[in-house]
Order: sequence, then C-alpha cells, then structure tokens
Amino acid sequence: MNNIKIAVVGGVEVGKTSLLNVYTKSEFDPKKQYVPTIYDSAETRVNIDGHNIEVNILDTSGSDEYKQLRPMSYSGVDLFLICYSVADIKSYEKVKECVAEVRQHAPNKDIVLVGTKTDLRDCQNTMDRLRSEGLIPLYQSQGESKSAEVHAAKYYECSSKNSSSVRKMFEESIRLVIQKHEKSRSPQKTKKRISFTKIKRLSLFSVTSEESTGF
Repeated sequence: MNNIKIAVVGGVEVGKTSLLNVYTKSEFDPKKQYVPTIYDSAETRVNIDGHNIEVNILDTSGSDEYKQLRPMSYSGVDLFLICYSVADIKSYEKVKECVAEVRQHAPNKDIVLVGTKTDLRDCQNTMDRLRSEGLIPLYQSQGESKSAEVHAAKYYECSSKNSSSVRKMFEESIRLVIQKHEKSRSPQKTKKRISFTKIKRLSLFSVTSEESTGF
C-alpha cells in the first residue's frame, strides 16, 4: 500500500484546516483570520511501521451550503476523520449528521472521531463564554460516548497548538488503514493455501487408489 486518502469532515470552525496545516506543513497561526473552506487538499509522505506512504488529506467545507457538493470528494477515500470542537456543543451535535452522510456515500470505510481544540478547556476566555451560555467544555468521556454511539473505529483528541497530539492522531489513523489493508489480503492467502492443500490431498488419494488396484 503506497497511497492513502483521508477526508477531514465536520462543522464550521472546528479546526479542520489547522489540522492539515500542522500535520503537513508544521504551521499554526492562532491569530490567522478564519476563512471558510470550500475544498482543499494537502499531501505529505510518511513512514509508518516501515511502510513508506504518500498521504493525501482532503479538507472539506463544514457549511450546509455545500452539503450537496461535499460528497463528490469522497470517491477513493480510505478513511474519514469526523471532527468537532470540544468548546462547541453544536459541532458535537452535528457529528451524527456527518457520520450519516459518510455512511451513505462510503458505507465500507472506517470513521475516526476527533475532538479538536482541547487547549480551550484551559482558556479562561472560552470558559467565561461557555459559562455565560450555561455550558462547559466537552470532555473525553463524552467524546468516547459519541464514538461508541456512531460506531467509530477510534476516538482521539488533539489541539493544533500541540503539534505532537496532531501527529499522533494522524499516524494512528494511517496505521488503522494499513492494518485494515493487510487484514483484507490475509484471507486470500489462506484460501490459496487451503486450495493447494486440497489438491495435494487429492493427488495423494489418487496415487494410493492406483497402488491398491494394481495399476
């Protein structure tokens, strides 16, 4: 397996573009003005467990305005990262909608649920804003619960301010694709071994039968 295609999906302003920039360019600018994404992509080459992989990562729009166009980019995708911000309950509630869309257009592909912007749990301004709305940040247990609810393959949390957490999330997600690919090849090898064994047994049976009849 030389190429892997990953699509990053989720609501608006959950940090999808920042994840791409941190992982593929090691860039993060917290002061950069938010610009809605319609469609973008980035590529990087990584070595995971001895596998030299070219990774193509798609950054999709979280706006409902592009709901009809978004699935057009799902062709050939190996894995979907469904993202929500731990400081945005609306993005958390949108997870089920995102998962339903992916399941409709790519039913056999794995989904990884990602809780982003974990640094905001310790941000006083964010905490004050949430409290004024009668809310608190979403925590890991809630992410894990949602992951189980939507049958995601894995759940990760990360912050673009902490590049190591982003790298770990992507590397573990890529490893998931590699493992699934290798597992899908295993039954074919087993089937060939079984077929060969049957032929060998039949050949032995034929020889034995000929010896017993005197031919």
